[in-house]
Amino acid sequence: MAGDNETLLSSRDENTDVIQQPFLIGVSGGTASGKSSVCEKIMELLGQNKIDHHQRQVAILSQDSFYKALTPEQKAKALKGQFNFDHPDAFDNELIMQTLRQILQGKTVHIPIYDFVTHSRGDEFVTVYPADVVLFEGILMFYSQEIRDLFQMKLFVDTDPDTRLSRRVLRDINERGRDLDQVLSQYITFVKPAFEEFCLPAEDNETFKTMVQFECRGLEPVDFQPQAGFAAEGAESGTPFPEVNLLEKDWTDYDEKVSESVGIYEVTHRVVKC
Repeated sequence: MAGDNETLLSSRDENTDVIQQPFLIGVSGGTASGKSSVCEKIMELLGQNKIDHHQRQVAILSQDSFYKALTPEQKAKALKGQFNFDHPDAFDNELIMQTLRQILQGKTVHIPIYDFVTHSRGDEFVTVYPADVVLFEGILMFYSQEIRDLFQMKLFVDTDPDTRLSRRVLRDINERGRDLDQVLSQYITFVKPAFEEFCLPAEDNETFKTMVQFECRGLEPVDFQPQAGFAAEGAESGTPFPEVNLLEKDWTDYDEKVSESVGIYEVTHRVVKC
C-alpha cells in the first residue's frame, strides 16, 4: 500500500507539463459520524498533513462550505432551530458541480466559508490548489447521482446513532452556541428523518423517498392518504394503468402483454418538514 501511495503522489513531479486529473474520493455518513476525521487520517497516512497547503498533493473539501445563502425569513427560522439544513435543497449543488469540474480540470478553486453561528456565507474564501487526490466529505455527498458519479472512490462512515447524537450535542453547544433543547429538537425533527431518507445507502435504506414537495402557509400537514389519481405502466411491457387506487394500501391488476399479475403492495408514507 505504501508503494502505491508513493507512486500516486509522485506522478505530478514526473509529468510537470501534463495536467493530471485528480483522484476524487467522496466521503459520506450521518451527522458527527467522523467524516472529517477519516479524511484527516487519510491525509496523515499519505504523509500530507504537515506539508504547506501550497505544496500538498492531497486536498480536503467539505460540503458544509456549500450551504446556500439564506433569505431573511430562512435565517430567522435557522436561529430558532427551525430550518432544515439536512435537506438536499439546503446545499448549493450547482456550485458544488462547478467546483468539482474545475478541480478535475486541474484548476485552483475558491471555497466559500460558512458561518454556523450567524447562518451566513462570508465574503472570505479558502483557496484550494490543484492536487493529485481530493477528498470531498459531507452528509449528502452521494445524494445527487450527477455529483456521485464524479467520484472514483466512495466511502461511507457508518457510526452508531447514539455516538453521533452525543457528538453533535457537544459540538453544537460548545462550538455553535446552541442550547440543548434546540439541538435535540432539531435532531428529532430534521436530522434523523433526513439521514434515513437522503443519506443512508440505498441497500440499507428501507424507509422513504421523496415523492411530493410543496410549500404551506399558515398550516402544517400531518398526514396523507394515497387514493385515486396515481398512474403506472408495466416495467417490461409498458402497458398503461391509468387508474391506480392505493386507498387500501394494495393494488393489483393483470398485464395481458406479459400474461402475469402486477401490483403495488404495503404502501406506507410519512410527512417530513423540508
